[in-house]
Amino acid sequence: MNFLRFCEVAVRVARPKKILLITTFDNQPEKEVATTKLGTITDSLKELDVQLEINVNPNLHDRQVRLNSDWTAKIGRGFDINQRPDDWLTVGANDLDLRPCLETTVDIFSDSATRSQ
Repeated sequence: MNFLRFCEVAVRVARPKKILLITTFDNQPEKEVATTKLGTITDSLKELDVQLEINVNPNLHDRQVRLNSDWTAKIGRGFDINQRPDDWLTVGANDLDLRPCLETTVDIFSDSATRSQ
């Protein structure tokens, strides 16, 4: 769900034509569940003229997303940075600003700035 939220923000703010998700999976059941969900997100983005490309890298530690605007976001924990609520009817269940986060590092940088150095 957090990746979907990221896509929503990207579509609203950056209006990308393509989003490249580079990820990995811990096991086959996780891969099967995630593949189904990512397929739904892919179809939804197509309706907004955004192509979602998914690359799997089994050696990957940090997840990263690249936008066609040359921006890359690398997230040490992946997009799962918010703690799961004990009950979905508590404050913070829907508003992530009210939900505790797990510790992680997020790096956002422009690929064009990296190439020019």
